[in-house]
Amino acid sequence: MSLSKRNYNKMFKDYPDVVSAKDVAEMVGIGLKKAYRLLRTGEIRAFRCGNTFKAAKIEVIEYIYVRQCAQHNGNDPEQK
Repeated sequence: MSLSKRNYNKMFKDYPDVVSAKDVAEMVGIGLKKAYRLLRTGEIRAFRCGNTFKAAKIEVIEYIYVRQCAQHNGNDPEQK
């Protein structure tokens, strides 16, 4: 795990290891609808638990890390 990922782990230390869609929205800084879309489409790996989605905190950290690297390299998919 790189230094940057360790920093993200520290930033999200107050979140449980398995997070809800609401937690994902807070962590990523997006709306709940978009959080559900990311979880439903697999952009953030998740699993269904009844009628809701759950994701491992490390999956959210990985999503943020990869997105940050893409933005830094000028390959942000959200910009297209």
